[in-house]
Amino acid sequence: MEENKGQKNCINATITDLREGVLLVQAADIALKHIEAKLNRMLELANLAANGEYDDVAGRKALDDEFQLLNLEIDDIVQTAAFDGMKMLDGTVRWTISP
Repeated sequence: MEENKGQKNCINATITDLREGVLLVQAADIALKHIEAKLNRMLELANLAANGEYDDVAGRKALDDEFQLLNLEIDDIVQTAAFDGMKMLDGTVRWTISP
């Protein structure tokens, strides 16, 4: 009877861990999708600049200003994306999986 209770507790803890893992992955996915959208816009801006569509100084400055703003927004996402108080994307966390 006691063994069954221990197994049940172990299974419940595993289920809780799995749910938390799913939530963590979902949170990271959302942050990465925001970054992806910003990177896609940065690519568009780089192509506009490279194709000479904005060959005047004011146009190129506007492209660069938007590009730099997107870069800052990406940095902000990287520095603030967190799950359960743990930053996910800033490189400070070392992910390990225990057997």
